[in-house]
Amino acid sequence: MRSPVNRHRLWQVAADAVLVIAAWTVAWYVRFDGDTGPVYYGRYLDWDVFALILAIKLPVFFAFGFYNRWWRYVSTQDMWGVVRGVAAASVAAFLVFTLLDFHPASVPRGIWFVDLLVLLAFVAGARLLARTLIERPSAGTLVARGKEVVLVGAGDASQLILREMLKNPALGYTPIGLVDDDPRKKNLRLHGIRVLGTTAELPQLLRDRRPDELLIAIPSASGEVRERIVEIARKENVPVNTLPGLPELITGDFNLTRQIRPVEVEDLLGREPVEVDIDSIADYLTGEVVLVTGAGGSIGSELCRQIARIG
Repeated sequence: MRSPVNRHRLWQVAADAVLVIAAWTVAWYVRFDGDTGPVYYGRYLDWDVFALILAIKLPVFFAFGFYNRWWRYVSTQDMWGVVRGVAAASVAAFLVFTLLDFHPASVPRGIWFVDLLVLLAFVAGARLLARTLIERPSAGTLVARGKEVVLVGAGDASQLILREMLKNPALGYTPIGLVDDDPRKKNLRLHGIRVLGTTAELPQLLRDRRPDELLIAIPSASGEVRERIVEIARKENVPVNTLPGLPELITGDFNLTRQIRPVEVEDLLGREPVEVDIDSIADYLTGEVVLVTGAGGSIGSELCRQIARIG
């Protein structure tokens, strides 16, 4: 079954191909006031020329990472990338047409300038329209530098958290990257924040990026997954916070940023903690030698601390 990421990329490429041809055609009509110009210019609106323009511009768009982004998450930072990519594609097309010189009448220079402006408006406008229709975001604001955080998970919860962090600098968070175990999401961007890699790469990413905090933004994550992430973060001396599990999210505050909290034992267990009669256990263990297997893990180390207190 085709992945949603690849399906989105195909739609994006197809949409950009239509926009490239449309911009080129509009440029001729604008340049010649509603006409295509003298008859000898008609060759430039044939399908073989359209194919050549697509063969030049679409690879440039790929090189500038146009299709590593979901349009619904497009950001101001992404728009600057669009400006650079469209400009580079237009320059590349101009150079190729100039060097090939396959037509007696060269393309008027005004066409290249109008094509650049129209294509930029089309490509940027399509992305902004997609974001407006799908997400209906409020106007973006510049993010004040706060506590730098890497988010584990690049799903719906992460995009909600990112949007809130970027919209409200007063929260004191600056997202610097995401981690997700779906390798197809690597280098994709959510709200301009890049997916850096998978959790297998997390130790190296934490050493390279040195975030102030790691946030587990996967409400459905199992206790085993959370424990593995916590262990990696502790080895790199990076504090870990988490979103609560799905049951808590359903019954709690919808504002996810207010539900960020430290990882608790029940997060690692994947269930509600069992109430333990400490006094009866203390009577049983006092003065005894206890061997704890798996003491290097989060749960085992907590058991060791509790037993040590009993004496």
